[in-house]
Amino acid sequence: MEELGMIANINNQHKSSRVRKYYLFSLCSLYFILCSLSCSFGGDLETWRKRAYGDVPEVPVITINSQPSATRNVTVGSISGNLTVSASVTGSATLSYQWYSNTSASNAGGTVVSNATSSSFTIPTSLTSGTYYYFAEVRATGATAVRSNVATVIVSDPVITINTHPAATTNVTVGSISGNLSVSATVTGSATLSYQWYSNTSASNTGGTVVSGATSTSFAIPPGLTAGTYYYFAEVRASGATSVRSNVATVSVIIASVSLASGIEMMWVPGGSFELGRNLGTGGGSDVTPVSTVTLTGFHMGKYQVTQEQYQAVMGSNPSYFHGGSGWEPASGEVQGRRPVERVSWYDAIVFCNRLSVADDLTPAYEIQTAADTGVWSTDTATWGTVPTSTSDSRWNAVRVVAGTTGYRLPTEAQWEYAAKGGNNSPGSYTYSGSNNVGEVAWYSFNSINRTREVGKKAPNGLGIYDMSGNVWEWCWDWWGSYTSTAKTNPTGFSSGTNRVIRGGSWYDSAEVTRSASRIDIYPNYRFYDAGFRLARP
Repeated sequence: MEELGMIANINNQHKSSRVRKYYLFSLCSLYFILCSLSCSFGGDLETWRKRAYGDVPEVPVITINSQPSATRNVTVGSISGNLTVSASVTGSATLSYQWYSNTSASNAGGTVVSNATSSSFTIPTSLTSGTYYYFAEVRATGATAVRSNVATVIVSDPVITINTHPAATTNVTVGSISGNLSVSATVTGSATLSYQWYSNTSASNTGGTVVSGATSTSFAIPPGLTAGTYYYFAEVRASGATSVRSNVATVSVIIASVSLASGIEMMWVPGGSFELGRNLGTGGGSDVTPVSTVTLTGFHMGKYQVTQEQYQAVMGSNPSYFHGGSGWEPASGEVQGRRPVERVSWYDAIVFCNRLSVADDLTPAYEIQTAADTGVWSTDTATWGTVPTSTSDSRWNAVRVVAGTTGYRLPTEAQWEYAAKGGNNSPGSYTYSGSNNVGEVAWYSFNSINRTREVGKKAPNGLGIYDMSGNVWEWCWDWWGSYTSTAKTNPTGFSSGTNRVIRGGSWYDSAEVTRSASRIDIYPNYRFYDAGFRLARP
């Protein structure tokens, strides 16, 4: 028994020793944990204690929820807009902002933008053309600052675009000048456009002279202009933009003279150069070759074909087939006397020219050897004898133009084509006289109702001249012959021949022959219901 008691005592002592060891191990582990926590809080166990009991907040964390726009495009002179960032932070810390600029698309480094300390940053209005980079830094007490993505601001100079240029050619008449030249333009951004009109001495928009007071989109053609050709253009401007100049507008000021004896109106055709025989526009047809460059001095051209009433007033008779009687009536609403005279020969036309010149106190253009004495040349038609009815009359065929005379005459073929095409600056370069659409300017087989029509009922060409395509054929001065390719100045055709040139087509013909470039030849004694004439003079 005593031995058993000793054994039990030994066992108890051994168990107490193990318990003590266990407790000692637990205390060491706890001390190690406390030391670790103490290190994480700077050795401040009190802080750890407060953390354990919720007395110390967590570290704030900033999150950028909305980045500034990656790219913004603005225009000098109208810069506006903002770059904006939105962010949030954990806890109750207050956010603050600082915007930076940089020299590249990086949010490292950068230069502080003065006074840019809110979530929204106004793009500086003073920026010049170029590329700029901005970003925001978002801050909060106790938190690590966070930087936004980079916003690229591209600043461009305003760009002006002229959408509508002034009309290429405007024809006005001395004493009744009116009308405007206009330009329309747009500019990128919201810059304000301004305008300045210039005049020039040639068809160029380089240099020029400022037109005083002409500072709007529309410029009134000066009513005091005298006969001649004038050139204008507009310069469009905007702050920060490169100014842009419009195309040149050519203003031809013509003199409309009126025959006192017959009321025939004459339109001034400014001189210039063109390609004789060149088919223009989109109305079809081909060149009459060889094409040549022709230069002409200015001249007057009849506004209309000579009418029946005008011919009657000068010659005392009306030879026309479409005389207005039963079966030959004018179209509904048209005036009989205003229909073109026809069934006149080339010889008849030159007699008319001299008689009208005398009636208007102009010096007659034509002279012929007198019937009584072929050694004497005269401008007096009374001495010429009977108008030939054949082509073999050598005396009449030798008719010549007296130099320096001011009277009426038939246009040369070059003058006729030049005027039909609208002169040197015809807008559009049309196939027919004034249009690529034959129906707009001509009476021909498709629309004439098989008769001549009152003059001036279709649209005029760029010179204000009517019916140079269709209605009746028009005699020219020239003897017929093939073109040559050499350049010419004021050509008058061949010195002799068999047939004379006739131009323009008629009410009876297809559209093809009413083209401005088309030409045919006829015996000078030809009298038919589709042939008339138009006057010219210096």
